[in-house]
Amino acid sequence: MKCPRCQGFVIHDQIWSSTDNLRTLPILRCLNCGETIEDGIIRNRHKPELVNSLTAAKSG
Repeated sequence: MKCPRCQGFVIHDQIWSSTDNLRTLPILRCLNCGETIEDGIIRNRHKPELVNSLTAAKSG
């Protein structure tokens, strides 16, 4: 798989959950630029209108 940011090489990796220290989350990580992609990021990128409305609510 290629990185959506730099077209570099992406590997499967894992990170510790921020809400549950005993759980790890599967992610994809680019070896070139360090871009981290996980399920929540992918869902948010496919719903830009939701993200934009949340950003506007915080600033406004």
